[in-house]
Amino acid sequence: MENVMVEPKFVSKPRKSNVKFMVAGLVIVAAIGFLAVSSFQANSMYYLTVPELKQQANADGAGFFEKMVRVSGPLHKESIDWNAKTMTLKFHINEADEMFPVVYVGVIPDTMENGESVVVEGKYTPEGIFNASTILVKCPSKYEPETGDM
Repeated sequence: MENVMVEPKFVSKPRKSNVKFMVAGLVIVAAIGFLAVSSFQANSMYYLTVPELKQQANADGAGFFEKMVRVSGPLHKESIDWNAKTMTLKFHINEADEMFPVVYVGVIPDTMENGESVVVEGKYTPEGIFNASTILVKCPSKYEPETGDM
């Protein structure tokens, strides 16, 4: 008989730990993706002009008044009414020859008197008043220094 040398065969077992890490990694990536998408949707708002806001409110009905929206328009400076006791700011956005009332409770922005236009975020009420939760004042693009004695 002839001597035949047989090499031992090593059967490798699939590494269960690698599979577990891969599955755990996929779950973590999926969870991060879900959180990113859901937080983006929760923080997104409609950006509308005053005529678009009124048109959409009429079209959508009562469901529209529950949505947070962002409205931009020119500030009507003569309408600014600040009550320091209640920290309530009332003013109008004047767009398309229409006065759009806005009410904001909080600290008045420093640049409110000099502002040209405003961006307000909040909810539009069925009564036609916009309850702002945030105000962003857009200032003139060119500032000129005051002339006078210093």
